[in-house]
Parts: sequence; structure tokens; C-alpha cells
Amino acid sequence: MKNQDRILFVLDGYDEVTNSLCEPTLTTLFSVLFRQTDFKPYIVMTSRPMPVIKISRGIIIDFNHHLRCIGFTDENIPKFVEKYFIQAKDEQTQKFVTLLKSNRNIWAISHVPVSLELLCYSWLKKKVQGQSTTLSSLYTDVVQKIYSTEFEKNKATKLALKIYK
Repeated sequence: MKNQDRILFVLDGYDEVTNSLCEPTLTTLFSVLFRQTDFKPYIVMTSRPMPVIKISRGIIIDFNHHLRCIGFTDENIPKFVEKYFIQAKDEQTQKFVTLLKSNRNIWAISHVPVSLELLCYSWLKKKVQGQSTTLSSLYTDVVQKIYSTEFEKNKATKLALKIYK
């Protein structure tokens, strides 16, 4: 293969596909790639923390560098909320941050960027609809949003299985 030293594989969310439809394909790909001693591609893989990535059939991937995404600091959260609400023309940043801080579990999940974005989205949605913005209502809205997204994703997966059978 020409220019082998210039090949980069980006595998985003590896832990999310290891037990799904993609696993046989990934296993085959890794089997071919890592059994060739002269082929050493660059690989960037994102995953939830795993001590060692073990692919079936005994293939083990040992990475040179491990980075950990730690999410937002306490200081980052109000800054993110302020920027998010500016785009939505909402001036109640402090009120929302105070609500987040009032519950240690909600404050803890606010350190995860995607979770904080969902909470901000829920807060603004409820304000536009004139609904109450209690922690319970925000949490319920976030859970419903995640559930409906997963439901749609699973529906699409089942449809794909029917099409390709």
C-alpha cells in the first residue's frame, strides 16, 4: 500500500458500537490491519474509559497516548450558560445557574457538556411555553428527550435490519 504512514483512522464512540451491528465489521477490519506487521496506521479512538481495548479473536490494541476529557469546571458552567442564553436572548443566566447549584446531582451532571446543553435547552423550551422550570420538570424533559432520541435511533436500526436482510 502506498503512503501507509499517512493513513489515519478516526473511530469515534468505539464503546457504543462494540456490541451493535458494527462489531463484525470492526473485528474484520482490525484483524486485517493488525496482522500485517509492516502496516502501522495512525488511529484516533474515542471511547468511555477502558483499560485495554480488546477486539474479539485475541487482537489487543495498545495505544501510545491516553487522554481523558474531564468536562466543565465549576467556573466553565456559568460561562457556557451565559453564551447559550445570549444566543437565545435570555438574560436569566444567574437564576438558572443558581437552580443547577441547588441540587448536587444536577450540578454534577452539569459538568458534562452534552448534559448541560440538554438542561439549557429544556430550561429555554419551558420558558417559551410558559411552563414551570423546577429541577423535576427539567430532569423529566431531559429524560424524555433522550428516550425519544434513543427510540428513533432504535427504530432506524430495526428498519435498516429489515432492509438489509
